[in-house]
Order: sequence, then C-alpha cells, then structure tokens
Amino acid sequence: MVENAVEIDWGRFGKYEMEFNPADRSMIGNEVPKDDTNGRNWRRAKFLQNISDAERIVLGDGGGTEWEFEWKEGKFLVMFQADGYNSFVCNDFPARAHWNLEGTEVAIHWGGCGNYKLSLDLESKVMEGG
Repeated sequence: MVENAVEIDWGRFGKYEMEFNPADRSMIGNEVPKDDTNGRNWRRAKFLQNISDAERIVLGDGGGTEWEFEWKEGKFLVMFQADGYNSFVCNDFPARAHWNLEGTEVAIHWGGCGNYKLSLDLESKVMEGG
C-alpha cells in the first residue's frame, strides 16, 4: 500500500486498484484497466472485524505459519497457509489437505492421513490434540 492506494493481483481473477478509507477501513476501486463504460467494473470492501488472537497465531504476518508436529514416531514440519484455500502442507506426509479455525479449535482435513482436531493455547501458542 502506497499512501492509501492498494494494488491487488489475484492472478486469473484479475488486478484491482483500491482506495483505502482510514476512517471506516473500507476500500473502493475497480478492476484494472478502469473502464468507466462498464457498469460492472467496480469493487468495494467493507471492514467487518479485526482478526482474533487465534487467527493471528495461525496466520502469522499473513502468509501462514510453520509448526513442528510431534507424534509417537517422531517430529515433522507442517505449514498452515493463508492462501485462500487454507492449505495444510506437510512434505513428509503429502496429501491434498486444508485447515479451518473455530474459536481456538483447529481442524485439519488431511486427505488420506485423516482428520484432526487441535486445541490452540493462546498463551503458550501450542496446539494439542489428535
């Protein structure tokens, strides 16, 4: 963001120019290139709420986070991605997988590896469950 101008590149979904309004944290703009003759070439974004402490822990600075998981047979790294699909990635146990968060409960849908529910402790920033 430069001053109050926001440029968004959503790949195959288009590029957009938005103007951020700090007073109500909304944005208004258009797809690039701007076409005033096209009545559908506009976009608006309305601020709804701040992200929760749990979301902040799992999302990190916005791109997602990496965690060390542990089970009876050892430890391995996993990634919670903030990619629009909530992809869950583990190079040691690859599968088409995603995650979701409700309150402080993290659900992992790990394809052939199963489904898991983890409780996130906001103070220690540790997840436990199975």
